[in-house]
Order: sequence, then structure tokens, then C-alpha cells
Amino acid sequence: MKIDKLIISHSSRSTFASCPRKLEFRKFYGHSRRDESLATLAGSALHAAYQDYLVHGDKERATFILMMELKVAYDVSPLKPRSLEACYATLLAMIDYQGYSDCELAYIDVNGESRPAIEVPFRIRIKDFSLGRDDEPQIPVEYIGFIDMIMYNVVHQQFVATDIKTHMRTLGDMTSAYKFDEQVLPYALILEAIVGKPITNLDVQYMSCYISLDEPQIANYGFNKTQADIQDWTRGLALDLQLMKMYYQTQWFPRRANACTAYNRTCGQFDFCQSRDEKVIETMLSFETPYEARPFEPWIDIELAIEQGNK
Repeated sequence: MKIDKLIISHSSRSTFASCPRKLEFRKFYGHSRRDESLATLAGSALHAAYQDYLVHGDKERATFILMMELKVAYDVSPLKPRSLEACYATLLAMIDYQGYSDCELAYIDVNGESRPAIEVPFRIRIKDFSLGRDDEPQIPVEYIGFIDMIMYNVVHQQFVATDIKTHMRTLGDMTSAYKFDEQVLPYALILEAIVGKPITNLDVQYMSCYISLDEPQIANYGFNKTQADIQDWTRGLALDLQLMKMYYQTQWFPRRANACTAYNRTCGQFDFCQSRDEKVIETMLSFETPYEARPFEPWIDIELAIEQGNK
């Protein structure tokens, strides 16, 4: 299991928390049976359509993108959850929502080109940290991600990181679902790099979108993330990396039995998880098509020293 670099994300950390072996298979063996689900397909389509509307202000164009993102094989009855019709009704509700009337889409200068701040790719290179032992070649770690949208509040004259959350949860008040969400916390470091000055408090918004054919519900949940919150994220990341380093150096990643099934499906690595033999696993994986990640070119590239929690 020799690798030259470890690239992780918020999703990777969630995977690691649920079962370290899943991270082992995905990052150290380069294997991932990521089957598309209706939830992920519908969510991605709504993200793309609404983000395009923010840039172009064209409802018909956004509708076309929604239909193109929902593949031809997307055969779901109109009355079923996350059907094309339900996604279309939800998109219209997102477009008509007035909760962001005091905001406008921000633009970012990327190598002299002004780009709309949607799906902003970023990379955080972990400074002075390696998975390998001191006497081995360095194995650097990078944390990557995308910011759904960066808005600019024209009233308060400040940037606001905004996450789109599509779901079918019937919880009336979604505050508890988003209040302690950590995915947004590194966005503060990225905004610092964009505006060129320290950010001690990060304003974040969650665009909560309940997908429904007859009653789509859009709501905004805003939170202020403090420096203490950002430091908590940094410390948590440092702890995860130390555990990953220990597991990598011992060549042993523990299983979590409660992660063998999720969302009523069996884990994609379940059939060969029993083996601890590297050659056996590699032989089994050689018969499968490897997962191809989408190309990644960060607009913002920074360093983070996790020991001090400072850039």
C-alpha cells in the first residue's frame, strides 16, 4: 500500500469516521464502488441547475441543465420521491425564494480572470506533515473541496459562504442538522486567501431544499462561525491525520461492523473486506474498473500548519 500523496476531503473524513477500512480501500488501494443513488443524482442536478441560474438568470436554461443532469435512465414515476417532476418543482421554488434578496453572487479573480463564485475548488496543503516515517520518503497530505456558492451581502458588506442542502427530511426545524456541521469551517481559510485579510468570524448560510412535487420547501439557516469553531476543525483534522498515519504505518485499518450496511445497501467493499492480505486484495481489485475521479484544478491553494492551527 505505497502511495505518493494522500488527498482527503470532508467526505473522506466522514468515511474514515464510519469505517477506517473504507478509507483504506478508497485512498490506499484506489478502489471505490460508488453507486449512484437517486438522492445524489437529484442533489447534484439541483445544485448545477440553481448555480447556473445564479450566473445567467435564465429559468429555461436552468431547467434544461436540470433535465440534462438527470440522466436518460432516470426512470422515476412523477409521484415518487425525487422524480424529475419533483426536482423541477423544487428548482422553481429555489429560484423564487426571496431569502437571499440582500445578497448577490460574488466573483473571484483567478489568474486575472473574473469567475462566478460557484463550485469554488480549493486545496489546503498540510504543512510539515507526512504519513511516512521520518526515514522514509515524504508522503504529503492535501485537503480539497468545493464551496457551493460565495455570496456577498450588500447590506452588511461581507462575504457569506453558502451551502445548498437538498433532502427529504421531515424535521420541521433543520437547525440541529446544520448548526455544528464542520464542512463549512475550512471555508474561512479560503475566504481569507480571497479577501487578503484575517477572518475571525465566518458567516455561513445553508439553503435547505426539501424536494417535493406538491410542497417543496426552501429555507435559509444562517450561522456565525467563530475562531474557536475553526480551531476545533483544525484540531479534529489533526487527530484524524494522526490516526491515519498510525494505521498506515502499521498497515492495519480497523473495521466498523455497523458500517457494513448503510441506506439499506451493503458496503461496496464487503465481499473482500475479510482479507488482510495485500496481494489477495489487489488481485481481486484487478478484475474491476478503477474509479476515475473528476479533474481537479483548485482556484485557491493554501498551506495549513495543523500543529499551530495557523496558515
